[in-house]
Amino acid sequence: MGVEEELERPTSAEDWRRVLLTALGSQEAVDACLFACLQDGQHTNNTAASFKHNIAPNIAAITSTSGRGGEGQGARGMEGGAFPNAGADAKPSPGGLGSAGGVTADRETSVSIEVTPPLEPAPKPVPPPTPWFFWQVVEDKSFKGLTKAYFRKMYGGIDTPLKMPPLVHLFWSFVGSWFGILLIAGIADVLSDDTYDWLVGSLGASAVLLFVLPDAKLSSPRNLVGGQGLSALVGIIVRHIFGNHVRWVSAALAMSLSAVVMAVTGTTHPPAGGTAMIACWVVVAPWEGFQYLVAVVCGSVLLLIVALIVNNLAGKRQYPTFWF
Repeated sequence: MGVEEELERPTSAEDWRRVLLTALGSQEAVDACLFACLQDGQHTNNTAASFKHNIAPNIAAITSTSGRGGEGQGARGMEGGAFPNAGADAKPSPGGLGSAGGVTADRETSVSIEVTPPLEPAPKPVPPPTPWFFWQVVEDKSFKGLTKAYFRKMYGGIDTPLKMPPLVHLFWSFVGSWFGILLIAGIADVLSDDTYDWLVGSLGASAVLLFVLPDAKLSSPRNLVGGQGLSALVGIIVRHIFGNHVRWVSAALAMSLSAVVMAVTGTTHPPAGGTAMIACWVVVAPWEGFQYLVAVVCGSVLLLIVALIVNNLAGKRQYPTFWF
């Protein structure tokens, strides 16, 4: 470690004196440093900051004048460039520099100074590209090796199944999902008629996530309302493009597109995939199908309100863990 780097650490005058004594090798040179700092107009309480200002940039010049010599050599060390901020008429303090009034040394002092240049930050490693197919990471490229590696991926064994939650958790899961679907189904029963049914089946799957796994990211308000709304919109657009001619194609396409849209926007909500499929399969809703979007968004908001009330009544539940 270089001397300049060592001078960055001390915070008190005694710490600075100790570091300088180690670096300069003699008490006389340290006294010269103290005197020059005080002559620069720094108070004693701010000696550490003065040391950093005067000594660190000129440490090489200080050590070059701390060798053998008498009063004249000590004065030249302070006036000849070791302390450019010290006045030309500065004189050593008799108490700190000896009876002769100058800096004296009885022996040759040799100080080796190495200033380590600042290290450049190491470049961040570039992650390898994600393989598209499994055979890109298989060493054995033979047919047998690829087949074995492929079916080995189906063995599982890298995780454990879900455990049955405590009884209190089951109680609040039942209460929350029951009240949530009861509210949505009741309103849908009032609003529905012979032309359109306001009850969206995929909201039942959303209720499972919200009340059985309330702390999952997939159950957050962002994922619930955002995922359901975006999927309904994607399903309506695909339905308008393909019409009623190839519903099996439009249903598959709507579900796949909604999955990608949710992944890109960070609103992945698995039940919303069914929302996109329903939009392409059932009878076209009024308002060119956009009444379906209103039904999905309103149902998701009602389910969210019930989840906020019921989940937070439980002792060890907190919903949501984040909003957006």
